[in-house]
Amino acid sequence: MAYLIWVRNGGSGFWGITQLTFGIVGSLVSLVSMVVVTLLTDAPDAKTQDMVDELRIPSGKAILGKQH
Repeated sequence: MAYLIWVRNGGSGFWGITQLTFGIVGSLVSLVSMVVVTLLTDAPDAKTQDMVDELRIPSGKAILGKQH
């Protein structure tokens, strides 16, 4: 919390890096780590894929009726 107040009031941040630069670098690190984890893990089996597909396809009675 003190760091946020310090930076908001003109502090220079860590090693002079601005908040925007931290955000850009953090986004790139997140993207690279997501790709690496995706490439290093195995694809889910057919049973798991079927379960996910079943959850994504809506079915059954509508929850919201004419009163909304």
